[in-house]
Amino acid sequence: MKPTFDLSEVKRLAQKYLDGDNEKIQFTAPSKSIEAVVTVLLCAPNVANKIVATGLLTINENDFHRRVWQWETLFDEYGLENFKGHNWYVKYCIVKDGQDFIEQVSFHPLTKEMRLPDGRILKVTTNQGG
Repeated sequence: MKPTFDLSEVKRLAQKYLDGDNEKIQFTAPSKSIEAVVTVLLCAPNVANKIVATGLLTINENDFHRRVWQWETLFDEYGLENFKGHNWYVKYCIVKDGQDFIEQVSFHPLTKEMRLPDGRILKVTTNQGG
């Protein structure tokens, strides 16, 4: 199974976000992802959102886990290994409406072990997660 969303597009949007286009990643308010990053990495919320965007830049094809349906929307799930000292669960979709952006970002330490298709098993690295 392949991801729904082209990883180069995800990285392009994440980079635009880091470059100041705050519309390219939409976090729900309040974002559990931001709260998880703040709690685990002991940083401010305005730093946490940049950490999430940077995390999106670091995922690669081998980190892909599966596609999932939620809220009548198809999402891509990834397991991000050893980012900032932890293994992370990453899930998102891209909204294509002429103003493309990443939406419904889940980004938190794994709360349960994740087996990736390449055989890697990502362990839980913290007891805190989203």
